[in-house]
Formats: sequence, C-alpha cells, structure tokens
Amino acid sequence: KAETTFEWTLPGGETVRTAGERLLARPARRTERTGDSPWR
Repeated sequence: KAETTFEWTLPGGETVRTAGERLLARPARRTERTGDSPWR
C-alpha cells in the first residue's frame, strides 16, 4: 500500500494537496472553486 500525495500548483497561486486515493476516486473539490481544473 503506497500512499502518494499529489501537490498541484494552480495558476491562481493556490497549492492543493490531494491524496492518491482521493485523486483516483474523485477530484478535489478545491479545484472546482477556481474554475480551472487540471483534470479537465
């Protein structure tokens, strides 16, 4: 069981840390606020 933490740097200057399990299950809700999501 490897726990991987992804750290995203959004154009707005916001840093979002997402756990590997959460990333695979569903994108972080924090990215929805910016309107510019890396997953889209």
